[in-house]
Amino acid sequence: MKNQYSVKDKLILLLLASQNLSGLLGAILLIEGVVDRNLAVAITHNSLTTTKSLTASSEN
Repeated sequence: MKNQYSVKDKLILLLLASQNLSGLLGAILLIEGVVDRNLAVAITHNSLTTTKSLTASSEN
């Protein structure tokens, strides 16, 4: 059975696959950074709210 793809075709396919993988990894890192930052803000906000409510209850 003869190989129907030339070396140039295979290199182009590898290049396209590499670009697709790079794009996917970049998107994953971007999403991870956004989620991580949002979680940090939420945790900070929740801890400040808890601290304020504890301080208010101890003053009563």
